[in-house]
Parts: sequence; C-alpha cells; structure tokens
Amino acid sequence: MNMQIQSLDKQVNIGSGWGWLHPLRILLRLPLLLVHVFFGLPLIYLSFNRFGRAIEFRGRSLDAHMQCWWAGTLCEIFGIRRQTLGQPGPGPLFVVANHISFLDILLLGSVAKFSFVSKAEIANWPLIGLVAKMGDTVFHQRGSGHSLQGVVDAISTKLHAGGRVAVFPEGRIYCGDHVHRFHARIFRAAIETEVEVLPVCIRYLKNGSLNPRICLCDRNEKFFWNLLRLLGESGSTAQLHFQQRIPAAGKSRKELAAEAEAAVVADYLAPRSQSVS
Repeated sequence: MNMQIQSLDKQVNIGSGWGWLHPLRILLRLPLLLVHVFFGLPLIYLSFNRFGRAIEFRGRSLDAHMQCWWAGTLCEIFGIRRQTLGQPGPGPLFVVANHISFLDILLLGSVAKFSFVSKAEIANWPLIGLVAKMGDTVFHQRGSGHSLQGVVDAISTKLHAGGRVAVFPEGRIYCGDHVHRFHARIFRAAIETEVEVLPVCIRYLKNGSLNPRICLCDRNEKFFWNLLRLLGESGSTAQLHFQQRIPAAGKSRKELAAEAEAAVVADYLAPRSQSVS
C-alpha cells in the first residue's frame, strides 16, 4: 500500500472535487441523518440514566449499547467504513487519540462507552450539545488554566469511579499530515488515579492513502459547512487502532505524554490494509 504521506500543511481546497455526485450524496444522506437524529435522540435520552446503566446484556449496559448504536449508525450515514484493531478492554481507562475530525468522537463512541473532553462551545450547539451533555462530556474552556484544572479534577473523579475517559491531547483538530505534540498537563489525571493510559491511532484512508478531505484544514470552515461537506464526500475507511496500555504509576506527565505520542506516531505512519472488519 502506498502510504507516502504528502504534506497537508497547505490548506486543502475544500471546494475542489465537488462533482455532481457530491450534492447527490447530500440529498440522499441528509434525510437519513435527520431521521436518525430526531428518532434516535429520544431513545438515547431514555437510556442515558441510572436505569440504563443498571440494565446489562451481552456484557454491556443498555446506555453503552445505545451509544455504540447511535455513533456507529452516524458513521455509516457519513459513508465511513470502520476497521477496528484491538479493543479497549475492561476496567477504568484514560484513552488518548490523535484528532482529525469530529468524526473521531463517533468512531470511538461506536466501539465502547467513553466520557469525552470537549471544548466548551459545543455545549451550546443545537442537538450536538444536547447529545454531548447526555453522554457525560467534560467541557473545557480553551486557554483557561482554571478551566483545565477543573477538567483534570473531573476526569480524575470519573476514573476513580471506574469510568473510561477519552481525550485528544493535541488540543485541537489538525490537518492529518502528521500527529502533533501531545500536551502533558491533561495526563495528570491518569497519574493521580494510577489508571492505565490507552493510546489510540485514528486514520482515514482513501485508495490506500491518507484522505485529507476528512480533515478540517480550512480554519474558516464553520462546523455546519464542514458537516455538510463531509456528508457529501465519497466513502472512506476509518482505522481505529487500540494499542497496548501504558502504566501511569511512577511516571511524570511529560514521560507519559511522550510515550503515548510515540506509540500513536509510529502506528500512524505504518502501512496497513484497508480490509474492513
């Protein structure tokens, strides 16, 4: 497989490649998206409570099944074919992944129930903010040290209670040209709770190469237009690779962040088939 990574530092021209199939895909997928949102949201709402957490079957709680169904169906509506390598496994986990698109959250959410850390603005977004709140998301005001301290404390509380928290330690969405530096401060929660860190590598492939059109490279592209554009894109293979857990005990934040980053970087550049599981 040709995995030569061409530099995506230059802005991707998001208007290019809009053939006649692009608006047609939007017309076909948009009704499916609306139906899934307006009929699925009440089901999610009914399951995301203490009763949904108490009812278990096939090794998962009802709310976990519902989150995986909700997220997985959204991936399919966007034309994302998922390939999962490995599993998160049982017990509390501090999951860290590279960040390419808002679709990353759907990919992780389609595999297991996680609490996510997200920017504070999302809490006020229509529908998506409601889903994020129901999913026990921790909101962070970017650039605020006080907010970050509160986020770390909230993550620690969830990990102490046996939860699994997923974060994107790069701090923002990047173009997908490479994995950027993992910020170390957020790893304090794993060290304080001595919960293992699980690095996860996310890649979107098209014809055997990284697909730059999934990325949010144009910083002026608003979320709504990004969503609409991705709704019209042709299918991609999304690879989600759960790697070996890293013990947090006895390590500094920088050591832990560097080890997790190195694991994701090595995997991001490695060739891998596009066979879908």
